[in-house]
Amino acid sequence: MMPLWFSYGSNGGEMEIYRECSRYNNSKLLWFWLAVAVLAVWLGEEVHSALAGRPSFIGLGYIVCFIGLLVWRYGVRYTYSVTKRQLVIISHFLWVSRTFTVDLDSVESYSGKYVKKLFKRNGIKRYVYRYSSGDGNPTRIIIFHYQGERRAVLVKVQERFMDELSRLLPGKYREITNQ
Repeated sequence: MMPLWFSYGSNGGEMEIYRECSRYNNSKLLWFWLAVAVLAVWLGEEVHSALAGRPSFIGLGYIVCFIGLLVWRYGVRYTYSVTKRQLVIISHFLWVSRTFTVDLDSVESYSGKYVKKLFKRNGIKRYVYRYSSGDGNPTRIIIFHYQGERRAVLVKVQERFMDELSRLLPGKYREITNQ
């Protein structure tokens, strides 16, 4: 079985209809810098404790985990593109790129808004997050079938991307309201 992060299809050199990249929003990056400052203070406290003869390996382990989480949520950039047959999402971190594709034939529905409580008990087996927390675009959901299971991918794309998807998948858009 192919791992979920790898690919759900192959692009096959198909021509792109639309492409966009994740963009950072300054107000969203404020939380990143605040977290970096808190981690720096915490690391300073851990180093001070270690020099005083009271090292805390658990505290250092937590710091490493939180740094990894910040890098994953803010350091990975995404390129979203749509062709006549596929949605292609490429994640970029340093020199590593991974491609995630969804055949448009397998898309059940999509929405311009993601409300967690409405989709929580919707029979979706796995959610795939393909967005940067620093991106200011709204979170959107695309529900698709893969190997007989309902799955969903969460992305942060602009309205123009959703318009192109709507042109390719008429009648599959779901309007979501907070009620």
